[in-house]
Amino acid sequence: MKRRMYSGALALLLSFSLFSSTALAMEPLKGNDGVSNGNTSTAVTTETVESGSGKSESGTTESGSGKSESGTTESESKVIESETTESESKVTESETTESESKVTESETTESESKVTESETTESESKVTESETTESESKVTESETTEKESKVTESETTEKESKVAESETTDHESKEQLVTMHLESSPVVYERAPMKARAAIGAQSIALPVLQQGAIQSGNGWNWDGSVLTLDGFVYDGNNGFNIKGDASIVLKNENRFTGDANTSFISSYDGSLIWSGDGTLYADNTKAFGPDIDNGDWDVLAPLFYCGGKMIFNGGTLFLNGGGLQSDAGFEVNDGQLNITTPDGFVIEDEYGPWVSAAHGLLTNGSVSINGGEMNFQLGKFSAGIMVSNYDEGTDVTDVTMTGGTVNVTGNGDSAILVGYPFGKTTDSDAIHISGGTLKAKVVASVLRSVFGGNIVLDGGQFEMSNTYGNVVSVDDPKADEIIIKAANYDAVDEVLDKIPEDLSMYTEASVKALSDAKAAVVWDKNFLDQSVVNGYAAAIQAAIDGLTYRGADYKTVNEVIGKIPEDLSMYTEASVKALNDVRTAIAWDKNVTEQSVVNGYAAAVQAAIDGLTYREADYKTVDEALGKIPEDLSLYTEASVKALNDAKTAIAWDKNVTEQSVVNGYAAAVQAAIDGLTYRGADYKAVDEALGKIPEDLSLYTEASLKALNDAKTAIAWDKNVTEQSVVDGYAAAVKAAVNGLAYKTADYTAVDKALEKIPEDLSMYTEESVKALNDAKAAIVRDKNVTEQSAIDAYAAAIEKAIAGLTKKQAETETENKVSEEKPAAVSKTSDNPKTGDPANVLLWSLLFIVSGGVVVALTLQKKKKNMR
Repeated sequence: MKRRMYSGALALLLSFSLFSSTALAMEPLKGNDGVSNGNTSTAVTTETVESGSGKSESGTTESGSGKSESGTTESESKVIESETTESESKVTESETTESESKVTESETTESESKVTESETTESESKVTESETTESESKVTESETTEKESKVTESETTEKESKVAESETTDHESKEQLVTMHLESSPVVYERAPMKARAAIGAQSIALPVLQQGAIQSGNGWNWDGSVLTLDGFVYDGNNGFNIKGDASIVLKNENRFTGDANTSFISSYDGSLIWSGDGTLYADNTKAFGPDIDNGDWDVLAPLFYCGGKMIFNGGTLFLNGGGLQSDAGFEVNDGQLNITTPDGFVIEDEYGPWVSAAHGLLTNGSVSINGGEMNFQLGKFSAGIMVSNYDEGTDVTDVTMTGGTVNVTGNGDSAILVGYPFGKTTDSDAIHISGGTLKAKVVASVLRSVFGGNIVLDGGQFEMSNTYGNVVSVDDPKADEIIIKAANYDAVDEVLDKIPEDLSMYTEASVKALSDAKAAVVWDKNFLDQSVVNGYAAAIQAAIDGLTYRGADYKTVNEVIGKIPEDLSMYTEASVKALNDVRTAIAWDKNVTEQSVVNGYAAAVQAAIDGLTYREADYKTVDEALGKIPEDLSLYTEASVKALNDAKTAIAWDKNVTEQSVVNGYAAAVQAAIDGLTYRGADYKAVDEALGKIPEDLSLYTEASLKALNDAKTAIAWDKNVTEQSVVDGYAAAVKAAVNGLAYKTADYTAVDKALEKIPEDLSMYTEESVKALNDAKAAIVRDKNVTEQSAIDAYAAAIEKAIAGLTKKQAETETENKVSEEKPAAVSKTSDNPKTGDPANVLLWSLLFIVSGGVVVALTLQKKKKNMR
């Protein structure tokens, strides 16, 4: 019966567990030990739990709300979801007696359970269907009447059959029922193989039975009596290795099984199989999986690898397509990699009702221990990744334990791990216990499910789980079984709560509110699946603590003292204004209450800078300009005006500031007024007087032109010039002096000379040479440019000529003639000699002396008169 259970007997289990049970996911109640401390009927409808990321999604998809995935009719697919009572959803005691629900001893005697020779060879021992009589396997008509199995229209309208979206809080949840939908009619599902069929030249001979202790080998395989080594083995056929007893399978390089038989490629009905090595094995069952309608059978798929004992994986890589692994005694996965693709399951309709037949990744009546390695399942419809179908009434060990490794489940399967006891478990052991490793699964129904199989315990590991509808984790008998999930670790939350400052009055309302909100958001009954959420609480509180913002410091005194700053700072020195500005610039306006002393320091610094404001010095520019106008030589000015100027200068105070600018301006005005009041002393006319004193008294000797120049120079003299015009006055003196120097004597009177010359006889030839020479010498001595002051010299010229003329001596003959003439005119000569001559030098000198004396007297009198006028 064990072999048949791979698909056929599972139909009974799946039909019983999936269609007639209530799937519940239990929310643990937090006790002191952090695990569930009692049964509860509270259902959790969380569809996604990612412990690594803290994400949680809730809701129900359309397919999870009661609709058939491929068009199932209402009568075939509907199951009570929210209106069915316990009596309606379960088979009551009156409906199924103990004798009807269990297989009697007579039904399972040794003779009935044996495989006849005609039914199976040693390598193909199947469990016949005669092991279970129709009367033993049927559910009475009264148990499954149409009236009892159907849900009335009023109970299951489309609106009522949908699973409501989760509205539960952390402390509130409601019961959910899982719905399983059937196909409307049997369908055979074809599938594409994961790997191509075996290469040309693959073996297709019947593979032998491998006996313990016997040494056998073939192309790509070797059996040493206990170890089957596959090294480049390629097979395409309809049977496999049948090993007697325990065996180890060592994989080297790439190996491949391909076939469409109903037998396992490697099997050991009475022993265990231990896998190891670093090679790869591809196993591809190309036979379609579906009901064998021609033979009236519905069990046509065998596991690809099977053993009656335990199957252990310590190494190697397996790729299985079209089937999975079966071990009656259980599985142990320590290392290696399993990659299993299962076909879609199907629905059988017969006199017993609808049944599901499905192929699973790992199927066992024993227990499964996952300690390492990696398992990847691509599931077909209705499949489970790991199926523990304890057809016996129970064991004393946990059915599935996981302490390490990785399990990845994708596809259209119902569950990642399913533990089912179709007739109820009689022990208190757990169904599933996960304390380590990583489980990533996306399935249609529950990821983890116990069908009357015991508790589901989660206290470690990493999870990423999601499903289409129903509960991610569920137990079918919440009154007997629990979902026990280890409580989340709140140490980080407690630690960060201890960091909250005792005095929050120093912080802003907004930041304190954010902290309060973060604290209020903590839900204290989370389990370790939500550890990331709990860590998020700690992170949120820490962020709120980090975000606590101190209230701003009190800048009131700063503002007050800034208000004291004079509006007009132009009156103060650059240095003191700069000091003030520097202090103001140094003010940081973002100080908080913990830095109040700093802010107070700002106020003190501003006040000190205000007190230190120093008025600029008054502007003495105008004073300096006025002082700059003071003549360098004050000796030109009167003593009184110079004294007034000196007094104005002495009155200047040089330490006045800008507020006393008017005083300073007064200094400038006073100095300017004193400068303007400077009175020049009178010019010195001494040189003028001296020049005038040199004018000759007798100006009659001089030419009219030179006398006019002298008179003009005298007339030009302005007698009111001051010392600044000394040069003008000096010019007067120079002009007078120049005019005096420029007095030109009149030309001497050459009349007497000319008259004397006229007296020279025209013919001097009659005179002796000596007398003529004397005359000529007298003529030659005449200088024609003599002035009046040399008149005596001119007169002497005339007298000398007269004398020379008189001294002309005629030659002897001429003398005698002249004597006669003279004798005849004696009176005329005598008259001439008696009159005085005009050219007499003695007369000229006398007259010149008289002229000079008279001129001096006139000049003296004139100067004396002018001096009196000036005074």
